[in-house]
Amino acid sequence: MWSNSSRKLGDLMEKKYFNIIFDVVSLLASYIIGVYLRILPIFTYGVHLTADDPLIHYWVTKYLLENGRLPTYNALAWHPWGYDPEKVLPDLHYYISAYLYKIVTTIHSIDLYTFVVLMPAFFAPLVVIPLYLLVKELWGRWPAFFTSIGVITSWAYMSRTTAGFFRHEQIAIPFLTASFYLTVKSMRERDLWKSVVLSGFSGLFLAVSAGTWAGFRLLYDAYPLMLFIFMLFRRAELKDVISLGLPPVYVLLASISIPSLSSRSVLISMESTFVWAVLVASILYTIFQKYRKEIDARIPAAGGFLAVLLFFFLTGTYAPLAERLLRVVFPGVKLPPGNVVETVAEHAPGSVLGYFNYLLIPVAFGLSLMAWEMWRDKTHIFIVINAIISLYFAESITRLPPLAAPFAGLGIGYITMKIVELTKSRAESARRISKLLSRKGKSSRRRILSNFMLPTLLIALLLIAPIFASAYLSYEASRTYPLGFEEGWEKVFSWLKNNTKNGTVVVSWWDYGYWIQLGASRVTLADGLTINSSQIREIAYAFSG
Repeated sequence: MWSNSSRKLGDLMEKKYFNIIFDVVSLLASYIIGVYLRILPIFTYGVHLTADDPLIHYWVTKYLLENGRLPTYNALAWHPWGYDPEKVLPDLHYYISAYLYKIVTTIHSIDLYTFVVLMPAFFAPLVVIPLYLLVKELWGRWPAFFTSIGVITSWAYMSRTTAGFFRHEQIAIPFLTASFYLTVKSMRERDLWKSVVLSGFSGLFLAVSAGTWAGFRLLYDAYPLMLFIFMLFRRAELKDVISLGLPPVYVLLASISIPSLSSRSVLISMESTFVWAVLVASILYTIFQKYRKEIDARIPAAGGFLAVLLFFFLTGTYAPLAERLLRVVFPGVKLPPGNVVETVAEHAPGSVLGYFNYLLIPVAFGLSLMAWEMWRDKTHIFIVINAIISLYFAESITRLPPLAAPFAGLGIGYITMKIVELTKSRAESARRISKLLSRKGKSSRRRILSNFMLPTLLIALLLIAPIFASAYLSYEASRTYPLGFEEGWEKVFSWLKNNTKNGTVVVSWWDYGYWIQLGASRVTLADGLTINSSQIREIAYAFSG
């Protein structure tokens, strides 16, 4: 008896250590592959930033490190007014980058420019940690492995997270994914206090994302949207109210203290109007569900929801939806003639097929199967709806496929789980066949091999081939991703420095504002912030005659 117990304990420990090793190896492999694919551009073009927005983000980070605070005035931009970077640019992007730089320099000497060039390649792949943990929590280790590899090597996620692309996405998306993971885990917890703790951390990650990138709005509104749907179908529990309602509250609180959020009136923005309405509705729903069970809790909840909306709209308290966000939500909307949004390449319609390419095969199969069965599990409803919304946004505007990648990529995990279940079922069947035929003295080899034909085919066609093909396309695209300025522009900057005085105002199209500011230290009328549409229109009139 003692020996049997010892053997079982030994087997259990062996399995536990194997699982830990599998997790560590899977995460390391995913991360290292992700970093490698993202640093490829520097082997071709050298250590340079891409010639656009990363230039201004480098300047602000440099200023923060040198002065201990963010700049409050940029005299080189938007002449004659300038602007306050602290109120316009994403504050936490620079604080996080500066703190990480300080940490790295204690380990290895590196200049700031090289650091910010490499940071996207090393930070963006960190998304594999919450992504792997989420899928492992839901469907197991093999689904987690294939999901991590598929997402981290997809061009949808890589397109704006390569070396040199020092933008907001590489910081915000790992935090958004961590928030999503903790929210799902909170919804699945049995103990209410654990849900409160997990939701709190989810809210912190969401608030950090809000101070880093405007893409935080995907989850900021998806959480209350799901809570609204659960209440509508009478499936909302107190745990759901906490899990989905608490994280947006953290953003509302952060919007008071973070200058870039308060200056944009996030607290009373159009998207926050919906958040406030759902929060009030969920409180009323919970109270009536617990203390006044004779009344359908949806009725007072609906009343509270409508009351908040009417208050915001009738009093004019809310801030209208920005034109750029309007284009994301309603891609077919007709903006006024000459609107600056129409001139920005990043605001052009996206292409889910172009960015996800072969990876759409397992994503589509997985999400379709999950949608078919999603009513069995509330977290699956949440995942499917959030994935569909993220893909819709990725199709609406060309800069958002990276945001959709981790959420749509969960379809890979689901289809992998189904294949793993099929493989286990066939393995059990093979064991029974082997025992039966061995008693009869017959060979079972052919029957066993035929039993595994379908799982093998599915693994090859739905997982290995699409992920490998997608990764190869990302490899080719990353190798030729341009960094730095062309030689002609370097000559332009040199000429400006040698033939104009400090303070000279250079008239150019807004695309080149950052280039002239950072490349030649000269004053410009407009730049990539596109914060003054009328100024840009005047420049257009001047150039077009």
